[in-house]
Amino acid sequence: MTSACEREKAESEKNQSASTLAHVDNVTEPSLKSSSTQSSSSISQTTLSQLLTSLKTSDAFTSIQTLIRVLSSSSPVSSKPSSSPSSNSSFSVPLSLVVTSQRTVITSEKGAATNQSQKLACHGFTGRLGNELFQFASTLGIAFYLNRKPVFPGNFGLLSILKTSPKYEPGLQAELGKRCSSAKSANEASANKFDDRLMKLDPNHDYWVGIYLQSWRYFERHKEEVRRALIFNDDITKEANNVVQNIRKEHANATLIGVHIRRGDFESNRNVGLGYPMATPEFINASTTHFLRLFTDSVFVVSSENMQWCKDNFPKNLKIVFLDPHSPPVDLMILASTDHIITTFGSYSWWAGYLNKGIVAYMKDYIKPNTYVARQFDLKREDYMYPGWIPL
Repeated sequence: MTSACEREKAESEKNQSASTLAHVDNVTEPSLKSSSTQSSSSISQTTLSQLLTSLKTSDAFTSIQTLIRVLSSSSPVSSKPSSSPSSNSSFSVPLSLVVTSQRTVITSEKGAATNQSQKLACHGFTGRLGNELFQFASTLGIAFYLNRKPVFPGNFGLLSILKTSPKYEPGLQAELGKRCSSAKSANEASANKFDDRLMKLDPNHDYWVGIYLQSWRYFERHKEEVRRALIFNDDITKEANNVVQNIRKEHANATLIGVHIRRGDFESNRNVGLGYPMATPEFINASTTHFLRLFTDSVFVVSSENMQWCKDNFPKNLKIVFLDPHSPPVDLMILASTDHIITTFGSYSWWAGYLNKGIVAYMKDYIKPNTYVARQFDLKREDYMYPGWIPL
């Protein structure tokens, strides 16, 4: 979720001429005609959760976790999304990135010049990691749907944490940079609502697309490609895996429940007045109780900007691991690597839920009516909260 001051400066940042641009290359852009229709099922999530309890020590555990996410998902967008990737294959192929600096031309890995006839979907980034993930994923989704090339600033933070290091191609004039500088703008009406106008861009022009783009609907049709793009680099992966492995050694055979509690900037009087919500002790009690009913051996792995508040407000009878602070991408990967997760509010928490392969729970009553935040959301929150997540 974005703050008001961040949104106010986003437009000016977008219009700045970027000195470096990253070109997403060598990613399969599937035809929408080949997208498979997602199947429906009458099997209840409660039944599947019971199966999880009985099978969690077996190899079938991961498969059933994935099955819950698939069967509980819906696809209200006009074109049916492709089915969910398997838990192991979805992150198997990283992006190939070619980056241009000033006075550079983008080439493919084979050295071929960029296709001049293919229109661009350009995007400049603003905000922190959670915001960048939404902007990156949604721009990819829009570009793939419209058969455009997605182009990003080569110096934005997300590039430094991805699995594939960008290639730098010195050369002639920065053709794509020039095209993005003169591209038309197409911004969403609201940060957290899906705007289908961005999926209907004039095919004769390059475009700067969106500002925050915080809706899963922009990239649902191509979620497999997005997941392949979001592979973190080896250093981040190793650090996060070490933390999770140590927790599992200390709590053998336990079910790890990730918990992200955002406070930090949300604690300011200004953001409280704007309607940015924070988790309450009541929500923490309700959500942890919910998972304890499903998994009696739950261990809660807590990440927060204000860990002292968490220590003061979590029930004392729980088995809890309060994480030491790491970099934001490492903490995100730790949360995504737990068996299930409790999310609160904000784009970072959203991505911890999306990348997690288990059950995802969130605060159902987090939006205060008649506030700035309330005006950013669809009343049913269907554009923001992912299908199948559990409101508590």
